[in-house]
This record gives sequence, structure tokens and C-alpha cells, in this order.
Amino acid sequence: SVVGGDFYDIVKLNECEISCLIADVTGHGVPAAIEAAMLKIAYTQALRFASSPGLILEKINRSLVGTYKNQLLTASTFYLNLETKLLTVANAGHPPLYILRESPRRIEAIRPPGKLIGYSKELVYSEEEHLLVSNDRLLFYTDGLWEIWERDALGEKTLPDGSGEANLLQWLHDHWELELEEMLKKMETFISNRSQKSPPEDDISYLFFKII
Repeated sequence: SVVGGDFYDIVKLNECEISCLIADVTGHGVPAAIEAAMLKIAYTQALRFASSPGLILEKINRSLVGTYKNQLLTASTFYLNLETKLLTVANAGHPPLYILRESPRRIEAIRPPGKLIGYSKELVYSEEEHLLVSNDRLLFYTDGLWEIWERDALGEKTLPDGSGEANLLQWLHDHWELELEEMLKKMETFISNRSQKSPPEDDISYLFFKII
């Protein structure tokens, strides 16, 4: 789906493999939306390399560098084998993917190094592998989510710039006991309440997964 300058897609490759991409185009309006639409095409064309997220980002970068108004974008993609529960992640300047681990209870921020897509034609993206277990949860998102967590209960942006990530992580810990569906509802309510006074400054996209 394309949400303004945000883009995400989840592709079921077969019964035990999925590929997922989330991205955030710099800027707003029509240029960002056009670049996001071009990204969707590039991602679809790169899916034959789905088991290598780093290679997917390399292919996308080569397709988009120097295109429409030289827009840059951040992106993160993962490949998940549901049978082995092996997660492979690559990142292009995007916020980290969070793994919410049950034992011991902790949140791991997964962000392999990688430059923004469109920065240069010849970029190489490293990968990280992480073994998941049942009941682990994954949060995949764009940085608009951090901005909302910099607002107070009245929707005023009174909290320090850059505090959004720490506030979000604390919120996740505070609501840890909730089932995934209930946590999503609470998150949607939180975002809605803090957006009533003024709309978010950035698009917000997020995906939650639970390993069964």
C-alpha cells in the first residue's frame, strides 16, 4: 500500500516464506507519492531475490537512483522462513525493526547499516540474521510513529525532539501483557488522540507480526 510518501508490502512467496518491505520517501505530496509508486514496481521486479533482502535493496536502488526529481528514500526489508523461523533483515537508512522477545523480556532494535536509496548507484546492503521463536513479535514502521510519541496527552509537541523512539519503546514495555490485537487497538487510539489537535507532521505506517 502507498500512504502519501510511505509504502509497505507483504508478499507471501509460498506456504512458508514471506517478504516484506517498508519505505519512507523524503518530502511530501505528489513527488513523494510518485516515487513511492515507482518503488512498488521496483520491489515487485526484485522479488526473485526475496531470500536476500540486501540484494533486493541493491536492485531497488539501481532502479530508482536519479529518477523522479532525485527523491531519496529510507527502506527496510526482511525475509522470513516460517518453517525455520529465521529472519533476515536489510536496511537503507530506515528506523530499526523491533523484535519483542519473551524470554528474557526485551526489545531488540535491528538495523543493519545501509545508506538511503538514491544516494549513489553502487550501494551494497549488509544483512543480519535472527532466529525467532514462538510468541516473538515484530514491529515494522516509518518514523512518523516516533513523532506522535513526542506529543503529550493533549496532542501538543511539548516533549523533546528525538525522544519519540524512547517513549515508544517505553509504551511497548508498559503494554507488554496485551495480546497483539489489543495492543494494536491501543496504539491506534493513542495515535488518534494525539492527532486531534493537529495532524501528524509525517505519514504514519506500521506493521505488527506475531510468530506462532
